[in-house]
Amino acid sequence: MNMTTDGGQEKTDVLEEPSDSPRLSYLQFDAFERRGRGSDRRGKGHWAVPWSDLMMTMFVFFAVLYIYQLANREWRPQEQGGTGTRKLENVVRMDEVSPAIQESFPELYELSRKNLSNNAQVELVNDKAIRITVTNDLLFETGRAELKPGALTVLDDVAEVIMQTPYVVNVVGHTDNIPIRTALYPTNWELSAARACSVVRYMTERQGIPGERFFISAHAYFDPIRSNLTEENRSVNRRVEIIITRDRPS
Repeated sequence: MNMTTDGGQEKTDVLEEPSDSPRLSYLQFDAFERRGRGSDRRGKGHWAVPWSDLMMTMFVFFAVLYIYQLANREWRPQEQGGTGTRKLENVVRMDEVSPAIQESFPELYELSRKNLSNNAQVELVNDKAIRITVTNDLLFETGRAELKPGALTVLDDVAEVIMQTPYVVNVVGHTDNIPIRTALYPTNWELSAARACSVVRYMTERQGIPGERFFISAHAYFDPIRSNLTEENRSVNRRVEIIITRDRPS
């Protein structure tokens, strides 16, 4: 539109569009613009679905790798906070055991005495086995089969001896002749067996010694060292024996 002054009067020249130009009403233009914006949004967001699929695939892939690594890693005993368990740094594999230790129980006996002299009785049995005896009073509370915190240090020392050999280990539970009648332990048989089981579980689950090396025996009060006539003798009879031998127990 042009505005000019001619003799004091305004003239307005209106530029008209060619008659053949397409015309859009306001409603038509608004609908057209909204359709354009919608197609633009669709164009910008078309990557979201394949991208989320890719992220899910990567998540599943790494989850499978992590689970595989957990299932196949070589387990090693580790420090357990608050339990008294020691980490055994020098775990000896069977193929690394000294030939002298493998063939000589006297050598193993001397090693056992050095490690356990303060907390256990160690015996060499006919040059064919080592018997390590630990009193129940050191390992368990009266009438119970849960290991005391102080027992773990003793069992750590025993585990170090066992790891020096490829031999089998028979863990034998004994009680005194005082009867026990509880829901958990109806007789001394159950109590002596449960105590032997607690020792074996500690050796296998916490110290990583292979379970196939262990056997469990329970004698209740039928194999006393001394007569059960005095409390002192009964305390000696309450014990766990850990017998290291070449042969499976008969």
